[in-house]
Parts: sequence; structure tokens; C-alpha cells
Amino acid sequence: MNEQERKEFNGVKQELALFQLNQMKKNADYASADDPLMNFRAGGLLGIVIRKGDKAIRDINVTRKGGAAVAETLRDTRLDEINYAILALFAEEEGMLP
Repeated sequence: MNEQERKEFNGVKQELALFQLNQMKKNADYASADDPLMNFRAGGLLGIVIRKGDKAIRDINVTRKGGAAVAETLRDTRLDEINYAILALFAEEEGMLP
């Protein structure tokens, strides 16, 4: 790995660490440390699909407006989309999804 690749790799690691910290903070408002999937147990697959769909529609709308967002950045929306996909994987592993 050359120096440029090392810098890029370290940048990705930092982004992932920030992403993880941000998602942990956000999840604290929806679930508990003992049960991070608590809010998804209530809605199951349908709840996850609805949340992912809402974020995808927001992504499209904000992108069409040239990235001008009112409440949260387009980047935050896309990070939320990633988070919902990860939560869906966890929920599947927990046997919550078909």
C-alpha cells in the first residue's frame, strides 16, 4: 500500500468511526443499549422497509433540488440509508425478518 492509499484508507476508517458514533447516538433515542433493535421489533420488516423508503424518497427529492436540504444534509440522509440496511441485516440475524 503506497502513501496515498494509506491516507485514503485511514480516511475511510475515520469516516466509519464517525458514522458508528453518530448512529449509536441516534439509536439511543429509539432503543436501549441492551436491545438496539427494540424499535424494529414493533414494526418488523415493514417498519424497516418504510424507513428505508422514506430516506430513499428524501434522497431523490433533495438531489433533484441540487442538494439543498432544509432539516438534515443529503449526506446525513445517505448515512441513514446505510444504517437502515445494517439494522435490517442485524434484524435478519436475530430472526426478526423472514
